Amino acid sequence: QALSPLAVANAHRMSKRSVHYAFAQAGTTFIEELMRLRLERAKEILLDPRLSDLPVSEVAARCGFVDPSHFARRFRQEFSQAPVQFRSLSLRTRH
Repeated sequence: QALSPLAVANAHRMSKRSVHYAFAQAGTTFIEELMRLRLERAKEILLDPRLSDLPVSEVAARCGFVDPSHFARRFRQEFSQAPVQFRSLSLRTRH
């Protein structure tokens, strides 16, 4: 089952409207928060030296992105670096 406002509402026995309202009260939207969480998870994976051989396209897929180029664009918007650059710099600074 895809993660959606309806799925969250059903899991918490609330209405979809209440889910949207809760996010609005926090100054965000369901989609914005889901994107933030996916990108944060991608960042964690890219920082993990044990997963340094994992292709960026697989990181994207594991974080819910169907299109690796969309993932790369969004990652660059959020962290001001392409995923490959981010991984390379973070792994280099750890040694």
